[in-house]
Amino acid sequence: MALTGKQHTIIGRKVNGQQAYIVQNNLILPYQFLDLPVLDGITKWTELAPPGWSQYGPYYNLFLKYYLRRDGSVETIPNGGGNVHSIKCASFGSTLGLSKAINITTNTLSNQSIDIGNWSAPRITYEINIPANKNYVRFGAFCRVNSDDPLRSLNFGAISLHFKVNDVSSYLNYALIHGGGVNLLGNSSSYTYFNTYNVLKTYEAYYQWIGRPIIKVKKLNQINQSSIFNEWQYLNFEVPIPTFSYAAPDGDDNTNGKATSCTLSLYFGENNSYLNDGSGTQTGSVIFYYPYLNLI
Repeated sequence: MALTGKQHTIIGRKVNGQQAYIVQNNLILPYQFLDLPVLDGITKWTELAPPGWSQYGPYYNLFLKYYLRRDGSVETIPNGGGNVHSIKCASFGSTLGLSKAINITTNTLSNQSIDIGNWSAPRITYEINIPANKNYVRFGAFCRVNSDDPLRSLNFGAISLHFKVNDVSSYLNYALIHGGGVNLLGNSSSYTYFNTYNVLKTYEAYYQWIGRPIIKVKKLNQINQSSIFNEWQYLNFEVPIPTFSYAAPDGDDNTNGKATSCTLSLYFGENNSYLNDGSGTQTGSVIFYYPYLNLI
């Protein structure tokens, strides 16, 4: 497949053509974020996930996110007014009074007690089933960092896709936009594997992205924010649908069979060294627009 492992930058007037393709082929609804989260008829701007999405946060069921109109202006209509929204993701700079959680590490947990080597990463997710006749997943989003709200050096925004079969989750593919000082685990050519069924290493995968006891990670792209300030970056990836195997060449998948579902996630990763409850420093933010997922 020609697009495997590749991404393309689309800015200015070229964006509209890509939007048309995404609208026609998107399997995630509402991909435009037309509807805002509502509880008891009241719009919840940050507390809840968008309709159809799930949400995780390491400290509290809050993900600091803002719904902006397509042009980036602030939404003022309580019910969204049917507007197409982007989602602006940021963080608190605080643990909200709780102990720090380790959610993502640079490599292994040999540095688990060192804040600078660990991140918390609240996220929203969308899962779909995979028909047996599909062999690839194409996924991505438009991403942007505004120069007037830059990410702190060790913070990032990310998009990922992982697979599941028989309640076993693994084969995570991700790309991130970072503040300049981030180099997370993985490469674009092969999966990095955690042999977590070794009793001495069981904890490792629980601190890597999807928090499951088995995981393989592939980093598809890592973009320094300075190269894309104030421009939409179009991330477009295509990955093969994996077949889990007890006898996989690189380790035990703990199940057999072709993946039966996949999950798209959008993240904000804040370095634990920044969770100091009062630095007064802004975390920065990443804006996501038109997330999409196609099966081919």
